[in-house]
Amino acid sequence: MKKEDKELLKHYTKTRDKTIEVLKLVPEEWLNRIPDGEKHPLKNLFLHAGCGEAWWMSNVIKDSGIPHYDCEENKDDIIAAMEDMKKRVVSFFSAKDGQRINRTFSRTDEQGTKYEWTGRDRLFYYSDHEIHHRGKIVLALRQWGMTEFPYIPY
Repeated sequence: MKKEDKELLKHYTKTRDKTIEVLKLVPEEWLNRIPDGEKHPLKNLFLHAGCGEAWWMSNVIKDSGIPHYDCEENKDDIIAAMEDMKKRVVSFFSAKDGQRINRTFSRTDEQGTKYEWTGRDRLFYYSDHEIHHRGKIVLALRQWGMTEFPYIPY
Protein backbone atom coordinates (compact mmCIF):
# COMPACT_ATOMS: atom_id res chain seq x y z
CA MET A 1 0.00 0.00 0.00
CA LYS A 2 1.24 3.47 -0.83
CA LYS A 3 2.42 5.73 1.99
CA GLU A 4 -0.20 8.34 1.02
CA ASP A 5 -3.00 5.79 1.28
CA LYS A 6 -1.80 4.69 4.71
CA GLU A 7 -1.85 8.34 5.77
CA LEU A 8 -5.40 8.73 4.49
CA LEU A 9 -6.58 5.67 6.44
CA LYS A 10 -4.74 6.97 9.51
CA HIS A 11 -6.50 10.34 9.14
CA TYR A 12 -9.89 8.62 8.82
CA THR A 13 -9.12 6.59 11.96
CA LYS A 14 -7.99 9.64 13.95
CA THR A 15 -11.09 11.54 12.88
CA ARG A 16 -13.32 8.73 14.18
CA ASP A 17 -11.35 8.42 17.40
CA LYS A 18 -11.74 12.17 18.10
CA THR A 19 -15.50 11.98 17.55
CA ILE A 20 -15.66 9.09 20.01
CA GLU A 21 -13.60 11.13 22.51
CA VAL A 22 -16.19 13.90 22.27
CA LEU A 23 -19.05 11.43 22.74
CA LYS A 24 -17.42 9.99 25.86
CA LEU A 25 -17.52 13.46 27.48
CA VAL A 26 -21.25 13.94 26.89
CA PRO A 27 -23.53 13.31 29.87
CA GLU A 28 -25.75 10.32 29.10
CA GLU A 29 -28.92 12.35 29.76
CA TRP A 30 -27.97 14.82 27.00
CA LEU A 31 -28.19 12.14 24.30
CA ASN A 32 -31.94 12.66 23.95
CA ARG A 33 -31.70 16.46 23.66
CA ILE A 34 -32.41 17.97 20.26
CA PRO A 35 -30.02 20.81 19.39
CA ASP A 36 -31.45 24.06 18.03
CA GLY A 37 -31.85 23.82 14.27
CA GLU A 38 -31.77 20.01 14.23
CA LYS A 39 -34.59 17.49 13.83
CA HIS A 40 -32.97 14.59 15.67
CA PRO A 41 -31.59 14.03 19.16
CA LEU A 42 -27.88 14.19 19.85
CA LYS A 43 -27.53 10.38 19.92
CA ASN A 44 -28.75 10.22 16.31
CA LEU A 45 -26.37 13.01 15.31
CA PHE A 46 -23.40 11.10 16.73
CA LEU A 47 -24.53 7.94 14.99
CA HIS A 48 -24.94 9.78 11.70
CA ALA A 49 -21.51 11.43 12.04
CA GLY A 50 -19.86 8.16 12.99
CA CYS A 51 -21.73 5.66 10.84
CA GLY A 52 -23.07 7.71 7.92
CA GLU A 53 -20.70 5.96 5.54
CA ALA A 54 -22.57 2.66 6.05
CA TRP A 55 -24.98 3.60 3.24
CA TRP A 56 -22.08 4.29 0.86
CA MET A 57 -20.24 1.12 1.83
CA SER A 58 -23.33 -1.03 1.32
CA ASN A 59 -24.96 0.59 -1.72
CA VAL A 60 -22.05 2.02 -3.72
CA ILE A 61 -18.88 0.28 -2.55
CA LYS A 62 -20.87 -2.96 -2.10
CA ASP A 63 -18.87 -4.37 0.79
CA SER A 64 -21.85 -6.59 1.82
CA GLY A 65 -22.21 -4.79 5.17
CA ILE A 66 -25.37 -3.26 6.58
CA PRO A 67 -26.58 0.03 5.03
CA HIS A 68 -27.67 1.65 8.30
CA TYR A 69 -26.87 1.44 12.01
CA ASP A 70 -29.96 1.91 14.15
CA CYS A 71 -29.65 4.42 16.94
CA GLU A 72 -29.06 2.74 20.26
CA GLU A 73 -30.09 4.14 23.59
CA ASN A 74 -26.74 4.61 25.32
CA LYS A 75 -23.21 5.83 24.68
CA ASP A 76 -21.61 2.40 24.85
CA ASP A 77 -23.82 1.07 22.03
CA ILE A 78 -23.20 4.15 19.88
CA ILE A 79 -19.45 3.90 20.47
CA ALA A 80 -19.53 0.20 19.56
CA ALA A 81 -21.33 1.00 16.30
CA MET A 82 -18.83 3.77 15.49
CA GLU A 83 -15.89 1.47 16.23
CA ASP A 84 -17.45 -1.25 14.08
CA MET A 85 -17.90 1.18 11.18
CA LYS A 86 -14.29 2.33 11.52
CA LYS A 87 -13.01 -1.26 11.39
CA ARG A 88 -15.29 -2.01 8.44
CA VAL A 89 -13.96 0.90 6.36
CA VAL A 90 -10.31 0.43 7.28
CA SER A 91 -10.33 -3.33 6.72
CA PHE A 92 -12.10 -2.98 3.37
CA PHE A 93 -9.72 -0.37 1.99
CA SER A 94 -6.61 -1.96 3.55
CA ALA A 95 -7.32 -5.38 2.05
CA LYS A 96 -5.38 -6.56 -0.97
CA ASP A 97 -2.57 -4.11 -0.14
CA GLY A 98 -4.92 -1.15 -0.58
CA GLN A 99 -5.96 -1.88 -4.18
CA ARG A 100 -9.56 -0.88 -3.47
CA ILE A 101 -8.52 2.69 -2.67
CA ASN A 102 -7.72 3.15 -6.37
CA ARG A 103 -10.74 1.28 -7.63
CA THR A 104 -13.65 3.19 -9.21
CA PHE A 105 -17.10 2.69 -7.73
CA SER A 106 -20.28 3.86 -9.41
CA ARG A 107 -23.94 4.47 -8.76
CA THR A 108 -26.78 5.32 -11.11
CA ASP A 109 -29.52 7.48 -9.64
CA GLU A 110 -33.27 7.25 -10.22
CA GLN A 111 -33.02 9.57 -13.26
CA GLY A 112 -30.40 7.34 -14.89
CA THR A 113 -27.41 9.61 -14.20
CA LYS A 114 -24.27 7.64 -13.47
CA TYR A 115 -21.80 8.88 -10.84
CA GLU A 116 -18.31 7.53 -10.24
CA TRP A 117 -15.89 7.84 -7.34
CA THR A 118 -12.60 6.27 -6.38
CA GLY A 119 -12.16 4.63 -3.02
CA ARG A 120 -9.75 7.43 -2.15
CA ASP A 121 -12.41 10.04 -2.90
CA ARG A 122 -14.90 8.26 -0.64
CA LEU A 123 -12.36 8.12 2.21
CA PHE A 124 -11.88 11.89 1.94
CA TYR A 125 -15.66 12.31 1.85
CA TYR A 126 -16.18 10.09 4.92
CA SER A 127 -13.72 12.17 6.97
CA ASP A 128 -15.11 15.50 5.69
CA HIS A 129 -18.66 14.39 6.46
CA GLU A 130 -17.77 13.35 9.98
CA ILE A 131 -15.81 16.53 10.72
CA HIS A 132 -18.74 18.65 9.47
CA HIS A 133 -21.22 16.90 11.75
CA ARG A 134 -18.83 16.79 14.70
CA GLY A 135 -18.55 20.57 14.38
CA LYS A 136 -22.33 20.90 14.59
CA ILE A 137 -22.35 18.60 17.61
CA VAL A 138 -19.63 20.58 19.38
CA LEU A 139 -21.53 23.80 18.73
CA ALA A 140 -24.63 22.33 20.39
CA LEU A 141 -22.61 21.06 23.33
CA ARG A 142 -21.02 24.50 23.80
CA GLN A 143 -24.48 26.10 23.74
CA TRP A 144 -25.55 23.66 26.46
CA GLY A 145 -22.60 24.68 28.62
CA MET A 146 -19.88 22.14 27.89
CA THR A 147 -16.48 23.84 27.87
CA GLU A 148 -13.87 21.04 27.84
CA PHE A 149 -13.17 19.21 24.58
CA PRO A 150 -10.31 17.08 23.32
CA TYR A 151 -7.83 18.91 21.12
CA ILE A 152 -9.39 18.28 17.74
CA PRO A 153 -6.99 19.64 15.11
CA TYR A 154 -4.54 16.84 15.76
